Amino acid sequence: MTAGGRHPATGDNGAVPVRPRRPTGQRSKGPVDPRFGERLRRLRLQRGLTQEQLAGDDFTKAFISHVEVGRTRVSLRAAGILAARLGTDVGELVSVRDEAALHTELELVVAERYLAQGDLAAAAGRARAVLTSDTFSRARARRIEGLALSRGGRAREGIGPLIESVQLFRGAGDEGAAVRASYDLAYAHASLDEVGAAIGLSVACEHALVTGAVVDGTLELQVRSLLSVLYTRIGDVGSADLQAERAIALAEDVVDEGALDQLYTALMSTRKEQGDLEGALTWARKALALHEKGGREAEAVHAWNNLAWVYIERNQPDRAEHALARAERLRSEKHPHQSSHLAVTRAKLELARGNADAARTLTETLAADSTLLPTSRAQAMFIRARAMAAAERAPVGPIRKAFAEAIAAYAREPARKRAQVREAYAEFLARRGQPAEAYREAREALRLHRPGH
Repeated sequence: MTAGGRHPATGDNGAVPVRPRRPTGQRSKGPVDPRFGERLRRLRLQRGLTQEQLAGDDFTKAFISHVEVGRTRVSLRAAGILAARLGTDVGELVSVRDEAALHTELELVVAERYLAQGDLAAAAGRARAVLTSDTFSRARARRIEGLALSRGGRAREGIGPLIESVQLFRGAGDEGAAVRASYDLAYAHASLDEVGAAIGLSVACEHALVTGAVVDGTLELQVRSLLSVLYTRIGDVGSADLQAERAIALAEDVVDEGALDQLYTALMSTRKEQGDLEGALTWARKALALHEKGGREAEAVHAWNNLAWVYIERNQPDRAEHALARAERLRSEKHPHQSSHLAVTRAKLELARGNADAARTLTETLAADSTLLPTSRAQAMFIRARAMAAAERAPVGPIRKAFAEAIAAYAREPARKRAQVREAYAEFLARRGQPAEAYREAREALRLHRPGH
């Protein structure tokens, strides 16, 4: 198979012909102009060449793709070969004659460095300040700004710049960069629990990768990992598993730790939602190990929180307390948007320990929190209803209302989760001597567990 997933042409005997490759130094042997990839792409498009045609016998299509998007650099010898193939002088590729363009490039490089270092405010501010008439450079600036906002817990604000970056990349004739920005946009929508928009964008990215319009193993791993989580979110277990299997296969050839982080987190989420708690625990630990190795504090907070959630489901409250306490200690003023998420887990743990009053107090505070995502709000309302139901002599009316609110909050959740709420409500009604209503809720839970029956 080629990098794009297509079978290469075969010879008369059915064997794949092996084309001789000459060593051309595909590894960088020193710094080159950071705008090399942009100029290479533009000249290629002007000449009407595909990436495969430009690669010829000397390079791979994947290598050309990586050079064009700035994922790797080339040796001067390789630059000379590419320049000759494009019918231009090597100096046209490796030098910048426009001082203003060089200044813009340096500003973008600084913004990208801030983004990589996690200084999200500086990255967004630096990118926002970039003023240029060059379409591709403006697209890069808007993408950096959108990513910085999204990673800083301000995904709603980041969506606008990301949409603009997709449009600008397409206007510049760079479909590969447009697809990468589309993935960033899909991730932003997913972080806002806007599953429909996230799936639509991710499927479009997947199509570009499968058809070979874009060749990027790391991006494909990221897209399939995200799709696995999104399909799990809507209850499509078969599609989620298929995407996860393909992602695991891709991971063998990917060394990008950020992409592997995402895969492990996706697999943890998928296994947890499917009730495979042992599998969820395995992948949660793998994700945590990578986050801590890379010093990614914000991601480590989420990983410890996920680990706590799995331990609660496994009825291991002491281990859950240890994991959650680690998450709470790691959280800092730089990550205030994670506070509510951790509070939901804390309420779930208090309820699991039998501290119903503490769980109810926490969830009532969360009910007034406007920053909670819909899925976290639904979880908080379900915990509140169960905490209220734990008090044997509490009035039935308010508890009925709490369960009704939880059921409404779970309207967009997968059928399995909606069934869990109905089951808990049925148990409460049965304990309180309401057999007819308990039977009705139990039947509804069974219907949700067995859709189509």
